This record gives sequence, C-alpha cells and structure tokens, in this order.
Amino acid sequence: MRIGLVGIVVLFSAVPFMRMISAGPVQQPPQQASQQPMDKWAALDWSLKNAKPAYKTIRPKNGFVPDESTAVMVGEAVARAQYGEK
Repeated sequence: MRIGLVGIVVLFSAVPFMRMISAGPVQQPPQQASQQPMDKWAALDWSLKNAKPAYKTIRPKNGFVPDESTAVMVGEAVARAQYGEK
C-alpha cells in the first residue's frame, strides 16, 4: 500500500486530535493559593539561610590559636588597638 505525502500529513495531523478526543473532558488546572508578596527582610533572611557559600572556609583542627594564654594575649592586643590603654 502506497501512501502519498498528503496521506502522511493527514495521518500525523489527526494523531493529536485523536488523543484529545480519547483523553475525555478537559480538566482545569488546580487553583493556586493566593500569593502575597514576601516582606523584604523575610526574603533577605530566607536567601541568606539557604545560600551556599561561594568559597570554602578554612578552620584549623586545633583552632586559630595554640592555647588559652595566647588567646588572652591576642584579645588584649586587639582591645588595646581598638580602645587604647585605659
């Protein structure tokens, strides 16, 4: 059986129509809940909590200072630089 170009076009154009007929009644999409604009601060909070850092942080296993006395000296030096000698 030989089908010409017109027959192929008719056949392929009828397939979507036949699917539409066999699908039954058209169903309405589900209604979306009413959307309210998000508060700017809430949006900023959400974006910062869900953001992935663009860089990898480096944290030494033993901390940034070797012991407690060194940490106290660093803290005192920073406080003196910030607030002066009092």
